[in-house]
Amino acid sequence: MISLKNIDMVFGEGTADRNHVLKNINLTINPGDFITVIGSNGAGKSTLYNVIAGTLRPTKGEIFLTRDNEAPKNITKDKEYKRAYYIGRIFQDPLLGTAGKMSIADNMLICSKKGWKGLKISLNKKLREEFKEKLKILDMGLENRINENVEKLSGGQRQALTLLMAVMSKPSLLLLDEHTAALDPGNAEAVMKLTKEFAKEYNLTVMMITHNMNHALEYGNRLLMMDSGEIIMDISGKEKENLTMDVLIKRFKEIKKQELNSDAMLLG
Repeated sequence: MISLKNIDMVFGEGTADRNHVLKNINLTINPGDFITVIGSNGAGKSTLYNVIAGTLRPTKGEIFLTRDNEAPKNITKDKEYKRAYYIGRIFQDPLLGTAGKMSIADNMLICSKKGWKGLKISLNKKLREEFKEKLKILDMGLENRINENVEKLSGGQRQALTLLMAVMSKPSLLLLDEHTAALDPGNAEAVMKLTKEFAKEYNLTVMMITHNMNHALEYGNRLLMMDSGEIIMDISGKEKENLTMDVLIKRFKEIKKQELNSDAMLLG
C-alpha cells in the first residue's frame, strides 16, 4: 500500500512564474487496485506520477509505503533509483523502456537481476528457455527472435516487451503513463489486453493515465479525475462498474459548477 499525505508541488516558488501543480493530494493506493487516471493537460497527472516514482520530491507532504504487514515506511526522501525496486513505470514512448542496441534476451536478463540480491547471473540455457516461455505469452513470435536487438521490433512489440519486463520485476506498484498512446489502434488494443491479463494473473497494483475514455471506463476497479492540481473524483466499487460518460460529465458539473465545453476538459 502506498499513501500520499497532504502532497503539494510548487514550481518556481518566489518568482513570477510560480506554478502550484499539486494541491493537498491525499491518496491511498491499495494492494490490487487498478486505477485509471484522467484529466485535461495541466491537471497534474504526470507530476503526480513523478512524485510517486521519486523523480520529484514534493514541496510539502509525505509518502508512505507498507509491504508484507510491516509498519509504514516514510519514503518521501527516497531517490528514484531506490523506489525503482518496488515501483515500475512505463512511458508513452515505446523506446524508453528497453535498450535498443541489446538483444531481447539481454534486456530480459537485466530486468530479472532485480530479484537476485546482487548475485551474478549469466544468460545460460535454462534462463534462455524461461525467457522464451514468457515471451510466448505476448503471442507476437518474439520467442523466435530472442537474440535480435530490440531496435528491430515494432513500437507495439517493444511496448509489449516493456510491459512483460515490468511484470517480471514484480513491482509493488506499476505506473502506466499513457503507455498505448503512441501505438496504432491494433497494437494499442493488444497491449491493453496484455495489461488486463497481467494485472489479473499477477494481482498487480496498477495506476494508468489514459486519454482514452473507453479505456478509463472499461478498465480497473477505480477511477481518479484530476483538475487544476487536485483529485476531484475518486470512484470505485459498484459505482465504477456502472460508470458512464454521461454520469462522469454530470459529476464534473456538480463538483466544478461549470459546463464541459469539450471532452478535452476531461481527457486533454
